Amino acid sequence: RRSKKRNFSTTMSGSGSGDRSPSFGTSSSASSGGLDELLLRYASGERTSSSSAIDDDGIGIETTTTRRALSSLFGGGSEDDRGGDGGEGGREEKKDDGDYLELEIDIDRAVDDDNRTERGGGDGDGGGRGGRQGSESGGEDEDDEEDPWKNRNVRLSLVLCAVQGVADSIWGAVVLSGFLYALGKAMGKSEEDNTLVGAAEAVQGLTQLLFALPIGVLADRIGKAKVVRSGAGLVVVAIGVTLWALNAAVRGGNDGSTKDATASYVLMLVALGLWGVVGGITNGPSQALFADSVGKGRRSEMLTWLYSGYLVSSVVGPVVGVVLTLTAVSSDAEDWSL
Repeated sequence: RRSKKRNFSTTMSGSGSGDRSPSFGTSSSASSGGLDELLLRYASGERTSSSSAIDDDGIGIETTTTRRALSSLFGGGSEDDRGGDGGEGGREEKKDDGDYLELEIDIDRAVDDDNRTERGGGDGDGGGRGGRQGSESGGEDEDDEEDPWKNRNVRLSLVLCAVQGVADSIWGAVVLSGFLYALGKAMGKSEEDNTLVGAAEAVQGLTQLLFALPIGVLADRIGKAKVVRSGAGLVVVAIGVTLWALNAAVRGGNDGSTKDATASYVLMLVALGLWGVVGGITNGPSQALFADSVGKGRRSEMLTWLYSGYLVSSVVGPVVGVVLTLTAVSSDAEDWSL
C-alpha cells in the first residue's frame, strides 16, 4: 500500500471579517481542529455508515460529503464518491458574495510504521515499485544505466577523439601548411607568397561553417546516429581524395611540372572541403550523440574526459613535426619541397 502527499485545496468562504470555515459544497462548517481529527479518523479506517452529521468537537460536515472529499484526498472511492463534476474529484467550490481564501492542507500521515516504511521504499524508487525490495532492485538498475563507461558510444567517442587529436596535431599544425607552401612554389609562386596556403585552409573553415547548420537540422530529422554513420563514410572519401592529391604532387618528384602541382592543389581544395563537412559532423551530431549516451548527472565529467583526451593526444603532433623537420626535410629547414 502506498499513499503520496497530496495538496488538498478547499474554499474558505465568509462575509466581511466574519467567521471563515471550509466549504465542501454544503452549508455545514467545521473548525480546523475538527477537520484534522476527521482526517485522522479517515486515515485509520474509521467511517460512519449513516448519513447523519458527526457532532464531535463541533464537526458539522455530512458523512457523504466527507467521504467524497477524503476519498479524493487519499485516492480512494469511486467516481461518484469523489463528487467532482468534470473529473475534479472531491473539490467543489461554493460561490457566495463573501470573500474567498484558498487553504492548502498538506496531508502525509501514515497509518502505522510498516505502511510508512513501505511507502517510503516505493516512492524512493521513483514510483511503480512497492516496498524495500523494489527500491533496492530499482536502485541497482539505475546504477547500471548511469555508468557511462559501459556505454559503447561513450567508449568509441573517447577513443576516436584521442586519435583525432593526434591526427589533427600532425596534419593540421605541421604538415599541411608546409605541403601547401611547397605546392605554391611548384606552381611558380615566390617564396614570400603564401596566399595559396591561406586560401586552401579557408576552404576547410568556410565549408564547416556553411554545413554546420544543415547537418544539425538533418540530425534532428533522421537521427544523430545516421548522420554520424554518414560522416564515417565521408571520412573514407576524404582520405581517398587527399591521397590522390599527394600522388599528383609527387608524381614527378621534386622536379614535378607546374601542371601536376596545380592538379594537386585543386584536389587538395576538394579534400579540405570534405574535411570541413566531416568537422561539422564531429563538432555537432557526434558530440550530441555522446551527450545523449551519458546520464544528465555525469555529462560534465564525461565531456571533460572527452576534451582532455583530445588535448593530451594533441601533444604528439609537435613532437612528430620536429622529427619530420629534422629527417624528412632537407638540411635547410626552410627549404620545403614536395
